[in-house]
Amino acid sequence: EGDDLNTGKKAVFLPRLRDNEWIFFNDYEEAYKNRFIYPFFGLRQAGKSENIVSLCLRELSLFKNTEAMALFASDPDKDTFVKKITTAINHGEKFMIIPNIDKNWEKSEIRFGITRQDSSIDLRSRLYIYNTQEGKKIQVGAGKTVSFLLMDEIAKSSYRSVYDVLEPALLSDSGKLRCTPLFTFTGGEADKSKDAEILIKH
Repeated sequence: EGDDLNTGKKAVFLPRLRDNEWIFFNDYEEAYKNRFIYPFFGLRQAGKSENIVSLCLRELSLFKNTEAMALFASDPDKDTFVKKITTAINHGEKFMIIPNIDKNWEKSEIRFGITRQDSSIDLRSRLYIYNTQEGKKIQVGAGKTVSFLLMDEIAKSSYRSVYDVLEPALLSDSGKLRCTPLFTFTGGEADKSKDAEILIKH
């Protein structure tokens, strides 16, 4: 979804491939190969929201048994993600997008798969989606072993305590990460963004 350059109105269309997207997806792929954490931060209008939706939907659609988790600091951030992912599902290329079985995005678990004519379900993947309430709900993602982790707007609040609860389930027996956690932000208050600042500096 974006501005139509011809009319100036909002429209749904195939995205343009800019350097931003090329860099983001290639860098994420490199981080994935090495099992590194991938922080993504920068200016407004860089395409962060669209990129994280695209990457999450890629995992949910292309890889069977994906257990993805998306964590947000507040309801507006979560709502933006839900709006963009539902737009992508409804208007994207049907041959490669696995539809969501659960249509109520107020739920914390959304199943993706195919509902057969006899009402049985071919379950392909799951998305757990939570609001951490600016890091106050520390245990929100506990008990899940996910293969994709997104933590969005980590500079709006202390994210580290939430991640510390999740990290043991993300580590393999050898101590390497099972997946590549994706931490994103565009800015935040100085005091609340200390965790994000430490992550970027190290």
